[in-house]
Amino acid sequence: MSSKEWLPPMTFKEAIGLGAYLVPLSAWILANPSIDGVVAAKAITVLLILAAPVLLVMKLLFGRIGPAEVAVSFSVGFILSGIVSILARLADLPGWTMILAFILCGLAFLSRMRRGGGEQSLVRQERSSPGLSASITIAAIILLLPLCVVLVRGALAGTGAFPPFIFYTDDATDLATIRSLLASPALPPYSLTFAGGIKPYHLGVLEAVANLVRLTGIKAHIAQFYLAFPIIEGGIIGVGWMLVRRLPRGVPVILAACLVVVAFNHNHGDFRISFKTVKAILQTVKHGSFAAEPTLNFLVVHLPTVGARMLAWLTVALMLYWERRTARVLSAVLVGCLAPLDPFYFISTGLILGLWCLYRSVAGRQPREILPAAAALIIGLLLMTLSGSGGSEFFVKFAPFACTYCSENTVEISRDLAFVAICGLGLAAWCYRHVPSFCVIWFIAALLLLLAANMLVLIYANQADPNFNWFRIASAVPMLAVAFTAAMLAEAWGKLPRVGRLLVSLVIVAATALSILRIPVVAAQVTANPLRGDDVVETTALAAAMQAIPLQNTVVVTNDLRYPVIDYRYGKKNTLISALFGHQCYFCNGDGEAELPGADQRLNEIRALSAEHWSAAIADLASKNHWTHFIVHKDWRYPHDLPLKCIFENERYAVYVF
Repeated sequence: MSSKEWLPPMTFKEAIGLGAYLVPLSAWILANPSIDGVVAAKAITVLLILAAPVLLVMKLLFGRIGPAEVAVSFSVGFILSGIVSILARLADLPGWTMILAFILCGLAFLSRMRRGGGEQSLVRQERSSPGLSASITIAAIILLLPLCVVLVRGALAGTGAFPPFIFYTDDATDLATIRSLLASPALPPYSLTFAGGIKPYHLGVLEAVANLVRLTGIKAHIAQFYLAFPIIEGGIIGVGWMLVRRLPRGVPVILAACLVVVAFNHNHGDFRISFKTVKAILQTVKHGSFAAEPTLNFLVVHLPTVGARMLAWLTVALMLYWERRTARVLSAVLVGCLAPLDPFYFISTGLILGLWCLYRSVAGRQPREILPAAAALIIGLLLMTLSGSGGSEFFVKFAPFACTYCSENTVEISRDLAFVAICGLGLAAWCYRHVPSFCVIWFIAALLLLLAANMLVLIYANQADPNFNWFRIASAVPMLAVAFTAAMLAEAWGKLPRVGRLLVSLVIVAATALSILRIPVVAAQVTANPLRGDDVVETTALAAAMQAIPLQNTVVVTNDLRYPVIDYRYGKKNTLISALFGHQCYFCNGDGEAELPGADQRLNEIRALSAEHWSAAIADLASKNHWTHFIVHKDWRYPHDLPLKCIFENERYAVYVF
């Protein structure tokens, strides 16, 4: 067989699509002054290898490769690399075996394509009418808007020897976990925020970042903020474009893009018409500056959730291609892989897939249709067990409306989705004889998830109160509501009178316009002043103090466990101590690791460091627990008669040696 026959079957147009993604990605990486040319080349090569097998699957599935498929492939390949890396580490295999696994998978898919070719499209082809080019361009711009926020955060937080800014509390916790993965040979890793402690956690995407650091030598915070977030967000945009471009001719793609982009980037309150956004825009126009008040909250979700959201959306999109075996197999794999990424998305997306497979099995009288859901469950439980991402101490029990947080968020999310849901239900009522079966499944799944979020509670063994994280199983509800409304828009648009089309357009615009406008305004505000926002922290002062402490053979304690935002509303979550450089902290995440054995005792020991006077008991604790350095936050209580040597001091922090 000639070498030409083994080249990827890519047309010139598909090569252009690949270049349309690779060129901006390469330019973005090279634009970072903290990434030298060798590291940049390594990063691009690794990302391309990770994307190659998924790219070939996209070719098998769609029979073509465009910019959307390329973006999805880079995102999915990067996310799945974390799971493959976890399995490799559990088997005590070197890191390069993960790369070898992706290369072998790529060769296998390439061989499959050579033998059988790609599957023919069963869904309407994308638009090609020149008259629609303007609307498609506007829709593409709308879909790309969320990327500007991600890029702004990457440019501000993903440079230098440490992240100058942290824009979201969970980002600091994620970075500390990434550094724990890099420092610890165990899985789950020994925690840098709880010396000697191991906490089960959904490590998939975080291990993908850690593995990229190992393979390329790039700094951890740069890999997290500058590369991982844009790559995954690009994949989410790619899924959106794959959906929008396949709408029937005549359906306004701009309306569909508005729905999709808001659902993809939904946080509580995003759908609600916010007069604060209007005021911010008016004040910006009045003063000619984005520094004018009011400040809009920075739109962020932490990395594991973003990665899980990406795979969940792709799974829902694959339901439109269900007649193809590749789509069914890929759905099972993606849902199974959600388990070590985010167990709550595994539950919600698994429910969607399970209902769909059950319907197909019963309606078509084909029991084998249940196989994708069964395979996803087996894959998920196996991966969760192997990776240690689940905790056996957690259990779910029936307790209607026992969790106040879940009830409040149900009200909020229902208010956010009111306009969109009413629009979708109205369209379904108008063409009730033609409602697609997958729309019915999406609607039922959304109701079941909201019901489960309020009828059940998540309890940890040694805690009496319900765990608020249980509401995250309803995170898929905005996705389902928007997918339902968009699908009904496609089905009913041709059957609506002109007045009906106008009314539907007005409702969708009213429900989404301000949320979409908020995206570029937030990006501009943060660019003008990075310190704006509820959760943002400038780390320069703390980083200077931490740099005075060696990384090896040290255990750090602090007098202040509060996360250093302006109002200190996070009581015991100062994970920045470990996140900035990877220092081992004795105990600095009381909120996130309260369930670990000995957490209460450590909290009491740390409280001694905020006493008014020094005592011999503190010296005894330091000796017993092997404390080496004491970092004092001067804005909080601490013994002013410290008999310790000060090795560093600035206006906010001082570092002492035990």
